[in-house]
Amino acid sequence: MGPAMDFKRICVLALVLTVGFVNADLKLSAAQCNIAPKSRINCGYPAITLEECNKKGCCYDNSIDDVVWCFHPLLLERI
Repeated sequence: MGPAMDFKRICVLALVLTVGFVNADLKLSAAQCNIAPKSRINCGYPAITLEECNKKGCCYDNSIDDVVWCFHPLLLERI
């Protein structure tokens, strides 16, 4: 492995850490998580906990059976 491969690994690591830090501080509004149950896009896996879902920067709602509980939030434009 040469210097180019090392540089790529460092760039990927920096990207992963940046995304992790951004998602860790992400506070979702109720409007971002107000998604029709059948329109939810899965962000987790079966039996994911609220804490694990929140760490991924996703919404969590287990009040309705047979739909995704951990799902991607709506992207709202800032005014």
